Amino acid sequence: MKQTIAACILSSLMLMVFLGCNDQKKHSEILKSKNISEKNNTINAQPQEDDPSADRVIFNITVDQKVYEDSSNFGEPPQIAIWLENPETSKIKTVWVSYRSGSGDWVGKVECPVALPYWYSRFNKEMNTSGPPSFQNPAPVAVTGATPKTDLKVKCSMPSRGIWEYFIEVNVSADFNRTFSSETSQGVPDQHGNGQPSLIYKGLIDAANAKITEPELIGRTDQYYPTDKINPDLQSITTAKNLIKSIEISYHPAKDN
Repeated sequence: MKQTIAACILSSLMLMVFLGCNDQKKHSEILKSKNISEKNNTINAQPQEDDPSADRVIFNITVDQKVYEDSSNFGEPPQIAIWLENPETSKIKTVWVSYRSGSGDWVGKVECPVALPYWYSRFNKEMNTSGPPSFQNPAPVAVTGATPKTDLKVKCSMPSRGIWEYFIEVNVSADFNRTFSSETSQGVPDQHGNGQPSLIYKGLIDAANAKITEPELIGRTDQYYPTDKINPDLQSITTAKNLIKSIEISYHPAKDN
C-alpha cells in the first residue's frame, strides 16, 4: 500500500512538472514570436499592418510622462487600447493594445481585469471569448505592441467604407486620489492597485468621405470591478484626465498610400 501511495505521489509530481514545463514552453514561444526579452518584457517588434491597398487611418497619441510618473505609485506608463466599431453592423476591430493587457503578462499579478475592462468586453465580442486575454489565449500578435512611454503611432486599414466609431481606452495603475483611494470606506484594499479607473475617448470616422471627428472623453469604467458599461461621471477624475497629452487622427485613402 505504501509503495502504491508513493508511486501515486511521484506520478502527480511528475505530471505537475510536465504541465509546468509546457506552460513555460508556451510562455517562451509567445515571447519569442513577439520578439520579447524574457529579462525585461520589452517588445522590439511593431504591430503588423493590414492590407496596404485599403484606406488607412493613422493614430498619433502622445502620453504625458510627467503625469504618470508623478501620479502613479508605480510610475509605469499607462495601458492603452484602440479599436473600431461599426454602429450599423456591430462589427468590432481591435487596432492596437499594450502588450501586458493583450497578453495577460502582469508582473506580480495573475490578472488585472480592471486595467482596460471596456476594451476587454469589446474584444470578447470580437473574438467570441470571455475574460481578459491571457498567456494561454492572448490577443493576436498583429495588434499588440510595447507600452509607449511618450509617443504612439499606429496605422490601421479600414475594414470597409461607411461610418465607424473609434475608441481609445487608457489607464495607469495606482494613481489614487481622494475618491479612488487605495482602500474603500470599509477599509477594503484595492486588490488590483487600480486607482482611478480607465478612461474612454470616442470619435467618428466617415470612411466614405474621408472625414474624422475630434476625440471626446466620454466616460470611465470602475476602480474595482470589470464592466462592459461606460460611466459618464468624470467629476472625481483628476490626474487621469491628463495622461494623454494629445490625440491626432488622419485618414489616408488607398490611392494616397
